[in-house]
Order: sequence, then C-alpha cells, then structure tokens
Amino acid sequence: MAGLKRFFPNPIFLIFSVVLVILIPILKPGFFSFHDETHIIDVYQMIRSLEVNGFPPRFVPDFNFSLGHPYYNFYYHLPFLVATVFYYLGFSMTDSYKYMLGFAVILSSAGFYLFLRNHVSNASAVFGSLIYILSPYFAVDLYVRGAPGEMYILALFPWAGYTLKKYLDKASSTNLALSSIPIFLISISHNVLLPFIYSLLFLYGLVNLIILKTKLLNYLKIILPFLLGILLGSYYLLPAFAEVKYVSSYEQFNIADHFPFIKQLIIPHWGYGPSIWGFLDDISFDIGSVNLILLLLSFIIFKSARKEIRILLILFWAVFGLAVILMNIRTLLFWESIRYLRLVQFPWRMLLLTTISTSFIAALTIEIFSEKFKKATPGLLILIFGLLMALNIWHYQPSEAKQITDEKYLELYFANRTLEGSGVRESLSPQYLNFTEDFIPPTIWQSKRPAGLLREMEFATGSGDLNFNAEGLSYEIEYQAPVPNKIIVSKTYFPGWQAESGNKSLTVEPYSEFGIIAIPIEEGSGKISLRFGNTWVRTLGNLISTSALAFILVLLVYPRVRRKFK
Repeated sequence: MAGLKRFFPNPIFLIFSVVLVILIPILKPGFFSFHDETHIIDVYQMIRSLEVNGFPPRFVPDFNFSLGHPYYNFYYHLPFLVATVFYYLGFSMTDSYKYMLGFAVILSSAGFYLFLRNHVSNASAVFGSLIYILSPYFAVDLYVRGAPGEMYILALFPWAGYTLKKYLDKASSTNLALSSIPIFLISISHNVLLPFIYSLLFLYGLVNLIILKTKLLNYLKIILPFLLGILLGSYYLLPAFAEVKYVSSYEQFNIADHFPFIKQLIIPHWGYGPSIWGFLDDISFDIGSVNLILLLLSFIIFKSARKEIRILLILFWAVFGLAVILMNIRTLLFWESIRYLRLVQFPWRMLLLTTISTSFIAALTIEIFSEKFKKATPGLLILIFGLLMALNIWHYQPSEAKQITDEKYLELYFANRTLEGSGVRESLSPQYLNFTEDFIPPTIWQSKRPAGLLREMEFATGSGDLNFNAEGLSYEIEYQAPVPNKIIVSKTYFPGWQAESGNKSLTVEPYSEFGIIAIPIEEGSGKISLRFGNTWVRTLGNLISTSALAFILVLLVYPRVRRKFK
C-alpha cells in the first residue's frame, strides 16, 4: 500500500494518537461522573480485604454497617486488583480507578491489533483496532457506565484470541502457557459474561483448526488452554459457584425492561442517562455506523475473499447475528429460564459481542478490499478514519468533570470509615444512613439490615466478663460466664468462620435477623480464637490454582532449561 503511506506514514502511530485522545479525560486532574460510581468502594473494599485477610480476597469488612460481607467470594476481582496496584503506587482511589480504566483502553488497542495481525496485513489490523476502540459501546462502557468488568473483557478477549491462535499454529509448551493466562484473567474479570466469551473463543479456535486442516484427533488440543486457564482461576471460580447458594437470590433489575429496539441498534444516538423500558432510553445502544457499513460491504465482496477470510467472516457474521437475536425481547424466555443468565441483567450487554464481531469483520473487509482494489484502498481508509473521527471520537468524554475526594466516597458509602488515623470515625455518616446497599445480596441468614452500628461483641443474654482483641478478621476472646451463654460477634456469619478453644473446635452459628455470628459457650471462663478461614471448597480451589500456576511456570521455564543443557 505505497499510496497509503503518503497519508499515514506510520499506521500504528494512528492507534497511539487515538488512544491518547481517548485518555485525555482520564489523564486530566480530577474525576468524572459515570453510572457505576459505587465501584469506587469496591476498590476500597479490595484494599481492605487484602489488608485484613490477605490473598485471595473473599470477605470484605466494612459493608452492611461494618458487619462485612463475603463479597469477593462471588464478585469479580481483576479490575479492582489492578486499581489496588495503582493505589499502592501512591495514587488516590479515584485516580487509581481512572488509571485502571485507562490501562484497559491501552490493552484493548494493542491486543486487538495483534489479534488481527494473525489474519490480516498491518494496515487492516490498524484500522480494525481503531474501529474496535472507537465503537460506540466501547465509549459507553468507558465514560458512560464506567464498567470495569466489561472494559477488561474488551481488553483481554483479543489477547486470548491472539495467544490461542499462536498456540494452535504451534503447540509448544510456551505457547500453551501463554494462551492459558488471558483465559484465566477473563475468568476473574466478569463472571456472568464467561459463557458468552468462552464460547466465542472456543468457536474461534475451532475455526482456526478447520483453516489449518488439522487432523480430527488434534482438535482435542484446543481444550488444554481453556482447561489450564480455568484451573488457574479455581481459587475464585470453585467457591463462587459452590457457595453462591448461601446468598439470597434476587434480581436487582427486571431483565424484560432492558431489550433494545432494532432501530436503537442502527440509528446513532448518544446520551448519559439510564436504560429504561421502551425506546426512550437515554443510553446509547448504537452498534456503530462505520461498523455497520463495513458489515454490509463484507457481504458484497465476500466472494472475492480468500478461503481463510471467508471462513472467519462466516464465524463473525454468526456471532453478530446471534448477539442481535439475544437482544430481541422475543428471547426473554431464554434469559429467564436459567438463574445464571438472569444475572446478566441487561440483554443489551450483547453489544459487547457485536463490537468484537463487527470490528473483526471490518478488518477482514478492508483486507479483501485492499487485495482487490489496491488503488482505491487509501481513499477507503481515509474515508473510514474521517467517519470515525466525525461520528465517534466525541463520545469519549464523560458527562461532567468533578472534584471529589476519596474521603467523600467513604462518607457516602460506609457507616464510619475514614482514611485518617485508625480508619474509623467517631460518628456515623449521615449520608450513609440513606444508602441502601441494594447491590449487595444479603446472606440467606440475614433478613434485616441494621439501622446503625451493633456492639462489636457481647453476650446474648445476662452478664459476665468479656474482653477481646481484634486484628483484621481474627479475634482473641477471653470470657467469664456465670451460666451457659452465647458470645455474639457483629460480623456477618458465613461458612469459613472458625472458633477454637485450646485444641477444641467450637460451633459457630448464625444469630438474629442480622445474620451475625454466635459462639455457644459453657458456664465458666475460657479463651477463644475466632478467625475467617477457608472451607474445603476454597482450600481445594486454592490448591488447584497453585498447582496450575506451578505447571504454567514449568511450561515457561522448561524450554529454556532444555536449550541450556543442550
């Protein structure tokens, strides 16, 4: 494409320039508004969970009037772990959150470029990557919703596709190890979207094996990266699926209210408001004009494509079509049939699949066009770039910039937490008293939320002497009880709390409508150690993940050791 270089001397520099423009609001001082601002407190609770109970994070100590909650036993980890790294580097929580989102943009652009380079030329990959990061739904997730889980799915999916293709081309131990890592990272990025993303990755792998004309027995090798990646994520996945029965099942949103109309997918619209029933949503469900134009062009020039590209086009056409079907309200029965699917909450989340599929189709279409119409290709690319800049780049700004401190978020979302001193305020936050915490499903033992802070520890009835020392989620308790009694600890009961007196294990049970901890004791005096630990499921998950990590390290090191000894 000699003519192209007159207009774009270094096409990769285009990606860098566009990413820089996208990140301007993130790089500016201050913060901005978005739908999911409560995720800021998820960052704080990730920090606190790691501080009080180490890795892996499971129990967060400060939700629910400081009763705590096994939040990270179920909720995805990766975006908040990334934000925590920025926090420990010295940034505020708000800056850490911004930079976590910005890092996802960088990963997305680089990953999708490499993903496409498995199949198309440099220029086609560059413009496919630009279409990806300038798709309307990408901007919705970044600056309207501020959705960290979906941003990291968008960031990691192309890396998973890139490394999977490398492994299928050459099934070396190194390529197997590298292909399993993004699959693992996806598993801790957004759990409810896993079936969709893993299915797409698996189909992509199968299509590549068809293209490679692999023998039937060799198709089994596609299982290995998925198996290894899932085993690596077992520390999170096993407890999340096995112990979800211990939290209440309720839907925060009516899934029937969140199906987009076909015209909303096609007609450009932009807004910062919510998703509501009907067609008057103020949030954009636009697939993207450039995406759709190149999708239509792909049908027109399909016959001119090489066989490999035709097979890939068919795959991503099918993915696009399925995603559009799933966003139609006529599939409501499918969404309501399985509780896991209802957790997706918003069928329009399938725009994530249309963004991936149309961006890949766009790159393939550009590749076909450049092979058939070389002289006209620079004009097409200039047109695409111009349309992207004119129609989409202005989406990449938040609804409003604002100055807000980390301390203010703690006042809004926690009863008595502060970043100063011991981390505890003397008085309750008036703002928190109006905060419902309705995004946190209570455990099955909690039927009522407290109206204020409970006493940290006391006897259930009567009197006696009770002293304790608390460090994180560990308590050393000394008591003297004139009659048999129960020691009540104001932390949310959940499997994993363990109490011992000497070498004897004591019963830990739920208590009252608040679902807190009770330890039955006999008459007399004694000492009790109480801590939050692992159930057998968590222990098994940790063991499997550790073993998988060791195996991956062996896969990475073995070729180098072998070469050295040779």
